[in-house]
Amino acid sequence: MKKQTGYFIKIVGFLLSFFMFLLVIVYNLVPPLQMILLFGYWKNKKNRLNKQYTFSYNKKQGKYYLHHSPVMILNYTSSSDFYRYREEAVAKFKREHPNAELFAKTMTLQNYYEKNGFVGTETKMTLFIVTTTLMAVLTNIRNITKFKFWRLIQRVLSEDVMLYRIQ
Repeated sequence: MKKQTGYFIKIVGFLLSFFMFLLVIVYNLVPPLQMILLFGYWKNKKNRLNKQYTFSYNKKQGKYYLHHSPVMILNYTSSSDFYRYREEAVAKFKREHPNAELFAKTMTLQNYYEKNGFVGTETKMTLFIVTTTLMAVLTNIRNITKFKFWRLIQRVLSEDVMLYRIQ
């Protein structure tokens, strides 16, 4: 009888540890998988503005939102190229939708928007916004090679999400 109890405890212990292992794996894989799925979704959509930006329309709020969604999951974009792509995306959106308002939620570009005269309003922070922003920071290889990623991660974790009206 004692042998059976020992086996039962070992089996339960193994199942519990295996379940915890699966939880840790799933918890750590969700953000990258989420980014890959978004990458695949945005890559084939008609609302791609250029290789770095897309836009979406929120029917409930009646607003267009600008999204940083690179064509390549891993990219190497300098700050000047990044801002140039952003300006090109906004210009293309203005040509295609002259009467629409375009908004952007950001955690990392607040200084850029304020320097260019945009006034932001604080908006709700969600786990999705934080996760996608962290993934965008970590998938730009230039941030890693230039050791900018640590400063950007600190900014993401400490800043509020701001909503800017671009157009």
